[in-house]
Amino acid sequence: MKSNKNLSEIVFSKKLFIIYLATYLVPFFTSWIAFVYLKVIKFSDTLRGLTSPIGIIGIILVLTFVFTWWFTQKRKFRGFNPENHASVAKINKRAKLFQNITLATAILNGAVCAAIIQTSFHGQGIYVDVQPLYTTCIGNVIVISATFYIRFLQTLEESLYSVPYSKEFKGLSLIMRSGLISACTAIGTLMITITPVLVTNLQDLPISTLIWHYVFPEGIIGATFIVICSLLQAKGMSGRVKMITDFTRQVAANDYTGKTLLVESRDEFGLLINDLNSFKDATKGLIEDIDESVTVAADTADNVSSSMSETSAAIEEIMANINSVKARIENQANGVEKSDSTIKNMINKINELNESVTAQVSGVSTSSSAVEEMVANIRSVSQILENNTATVHELSAESETGRKRINESAKLAQIILEKSAALVEASNVVQSIASQTNLLAMNAAIEAAHAGDAGKGFAVVAGEIRKLAEQSNTQGKTISSQLNEFQEIIQNVSDNTKSVQNQFEVIFELTKKVQQQEEVIKNAMDEQDAGSAQVLQSISEIQTSSDIVKENTGILLSGGKQIGEEMAHLADVTREINDSMNEMAAGSGQITKAVELCFDLTNDNQKNFNNLREEVRKFKI
Repeated sequence: MKSNKNLSEIVFSKKLFIIYLATYLVPFFTSWIAFVYLKVIKFSDTLRGLTSPIGIIGIILVLTFVFTWWFTQKRKFRGFNPENHASVAKINKRAKLFQNITLATAILNGAVCAAIIQTSFHGQGIYVDVQPLYTTCIGNVIVISATFYIRFLQTLEESLYSVPYSKEFKGLSLIMRSGLISACTAIGTLMITITPVLVTNLQDLPISTLIWHYVFPEGIIGATFIVICSLLQAKGMSGRVKMITDFTRQVAANDYTGKTLLVESRDEFGLLINDLNSFKDATKGLIEDIDESVTVAADTADNVSSSMSETSAAIEEIMANINSVKARIENQANGVEKSDSTIKNMINKINELNESVTAQVSGVSTSSSAVEEMVANIRSVSQILENNTATVHELSAESETGRKRINESAKLAQIILEKSAALVEASNVVQSIASQTNLLAMNAAIEAAHAGDAGKGFAVVAGEIRKLAEQSNTQGKTISSQLNEFQEIIQNVSDNTKSVQNQFEVIFELTKKVQQQEEVIKNAMDEQDAGSAQVLQSISEIQTSSDIVKENTGILLSGGKQIGEEMAHLADVTREINDSMNEMAAGSGQITKAVELCFDLTNDNQKNFNNLREEVRKFKI
């Protein structure tokens, strides 16, 4: 395999020039020898003919054409640009033209030389045997020119190695070249072989002498040149085959460091060399890409393997967290079920309390009517007594800040607990007022007794008030007992709810201001009027407290139902979370298996990449 040369320059060597000249001149001199040997022309006559003016002019014209054609073509091959397709096409066409015209003119040179000799000899008055003259010239020129033309063609194509070659620039194929050379040498050999038979001076010789002394030697000479032509062609092909063999052997040995083959024959071998060079470059590029890709893939496999290890560890941690959350969700579900049962019990107690409060409100309404009748009687008595006007009694307004339901049901339970405590306090107030009313009723009865007949009606009213006070006291005790039970239930609800919801934040504040203003009257009637006002105020307070108790009981009942709904919703959410955690646990298990499979596949790929890398590194690039 030859090393790379300068691919931007076409150089015609001296060797090529010598072979080019030999293609034209050697056949001329061999024909001169054949003329003398075959006795076509005498030696002395040849000198006279060739040195004649016509002979000299003919030789000069032939030489002028030979040299002009050479230097003209050499000049046209300059200025070649291998990067320009037009320049490449032009040079390829010029090369084909140079080869074909050189071959054609070399063959025609035989007929031209024969014509020059015939004309010059005729001008000198020298007899010329025309038929053998032409057969000798043409036959020798064809045989010998074909021989030198083979070397000329091989050397010229070697000089054109820098000119890109493709199928569109293909010249004569190997078969056409071999067939053309074989045909030319065969025709030339035939012509020089039959020449002795045509020579007039040899007509008198015996046939055997003519054959063995003239025909056979001419045939041997022609056959020799045929063999030489075949050997030259075979040698050229053998050299190219050896070059290709060395190239393919090197490539087969996975060695792509060799240099590019030069296209030194513009035929099928040239196309084959182009294909081999393209194959080598493409394969080399492919191997380089594979090597680079394998390196990148191996590095990626390492990274993926590391990532898979980290992912596996992370998934194991996630599985542990999921199991922990799942256990906590199960504990929470148990707590929610207990709280739900307690809240249902609380709602039942609140319903009972609501019924008791309703009964109390009804009794208070009755007491209020009786007290109002008593107050009317007192006022009628007070009207009799001048200047004993009772001062205005103000009933302090009680306001309650509305309970706000926040996101967590625990706060509702705490609010209920505080309100139940307020109900107990209110019930105590009712009992206290009932006791005071009873005392006032007794005082009223005593005063009525002192008044005599005028106080009998008042005594009856005082008795009724005392009975109502006793009933209110009894109802208050019942309510207090129920409220205490209810408070215990609410406390249990609060404790159970705190275990589920962590805490109930309860804000309940009941503020009650009562402003009482009394004016002490100067006489006993004023005291009675004040006592009656106190009784009326107490009844009003009982009525107000009963309304508050009823309202708070309604709030408790509504809140309890709302807590029950929230607990049911919380239970549903807890079940959904538990189901989701079970699905997550199952999915995480599948992910773990998939990660393990990916990890195994990644390790296998990494081994394969390493093996492929070792195989690729066997190639020398």
